[in-house]
Amino acid sequence: MTVLFENFEIISSVFGTLASVLGAILTVVFSMRAKSAAESASEAAKLTKEQLGRMSILTSLNEGLRIASDLNERLASKNWEIIAERATGLRLIISPLLTSNPDFFSEELNDNLVQLIGQVKDIAGVADRVRFNSSKEPDTTRLRRIVSDQREVLLIAIEQAKQRLAADDTES
Repeated sequence: MTVLFENFEIISSVFGTLASVLGAILTVVFSMRAKSAAESASEAAKLTKEQLGRMSILTSLNEGLRIASDLNERLASKNWEIIAERATGLRLIISPLLTSNPDFFSEELNDNLVQLIGQVKDIAGVADRVRFNSSKEPDTTRLRRIVSDQREVLLIAIEQAKQRLAADDTES
């Protein structure tokens, strides 16, 4: 009986060792699968974040276009307080787009958007001078022409953003 018991101990020890080795192998396999799934999820989250950022660019450009249209109407009515506010708002929408996405637009469009920022900053300055320094009113026709030209730049930027988003969607 002791021989059988000793053999049973040896057999159970061997099976225990095999079970431990099999458990370790399964743990490694499942952890590798989990790591792979986590990496895939991380990549998907990164792509989604990039796509949302690009959609945010399009939303900001559309908002900028709306503000530029309103700015043009305010120039026609010579409402200098709101002109300064709208011009500053437009600048504050476009500036971050260029600084956080320097390679999103073509070089020419980037230059045009930088020019837009400068021109609306100048318009805000003109509006402030009229409001606070009782300066002579500027030529609103010229200012409206500038804003109209900059609306065209925004329309081009929106079109370029749409094309870029469509191209990115086909690559994904």
